[in-house]
Amino acid sequence: MKTMILTNVPCFAIFSVAFSQLIATLGFAPATRASSLVPPSNEYAIEFHPPENRGAPDVAVGGATRCLPQFTPLVPHDFSKDYGDLSSPHFGLTVRPNPTFFVSLDSRKIQEIYFEIYEYDTEERGNDGDLVYETSREFNGLERRQQGAIGINLPPDVTLESGKLYRWYLDAVTGGDAVEVVSDSGWIERVEVSPDLGWQLITAKTPLDRAQVYAEAGIWHDAFDILARERRLDDTRELKEEWEELLTSAGFPEHLAKTPLLDRGGDRRSEPR
Repeated sequence: MKTMILTNVPCFAIFSVAFSQLIATLGFAPATRASSLVPPSNEYAIEFHPPENRGAPDVAVGGATRCLPQFTPLVPHDFSKDYGDLSSPHFGLTVRPNPTFFVSLDSRKIQEIYFEIYEYDTEERGNDGDLVYETSREFNGLERRQQGAIGINLPPDVTLESGKLYRWYLDAVTGGDAVEVVSDSGWIERVEVSPDLGWQLITAKTPLDRAQVYAEAGIWHDAFDILARERRLDDTRELKEEWEELLTSAGFPEHLAKTPLLDRGGDRRSEPR
């Protein structure tokens, strides 16, 4: 990430106050139709840069969960450690107190999903702490039609604290003749917005600019959430290409990178800056 140098600023305190206000309000801006914000094709290349010196805790053991192709959390694997032949756990950063988790699933085969998130107890090394939030979702009717991505939103009254690790679990119940439960899990950490990152977000002109800033800073959840929100507003070819580019750069295979967004109505909260 390039460091931006402020020039001709009469008083750094002015920026500090503005920056503090941005963080205090989470920097939300009114949602704008994506069609007016999407630049010409190939102007962007939103690529994910794994965060430095951040990852799943040392006690994490890859390959501890059992998954099926029709059920995949859209969170990158931990790039900070070498897990050898084991599958590395999912890990992602956020700056938001209530981020959105995305999962790709085949709603023709998945009957219901369960989501739980816990505080991670670093003192007990591996044991989950207090339950933060849990929810479930059933798939029926028109919703049960194809493979695609859905979002699981943490509600406004659920707050992840900065500097803390959290462990999340996703369980999916398959339908059909043989009912089966498949599972996956991972970690999320909420981090503070640095002055440099805050300045880049303030000066970013469009949601795609902000997604690019987050992706380059290794902050997965917020970069991906912006693209999902823009696709809900206007699912253009350019937005699909950026979605695929971001997923591919994070190591997801092509068939997952091309997964459609099933949540067309979606949560219309203002997108994160």
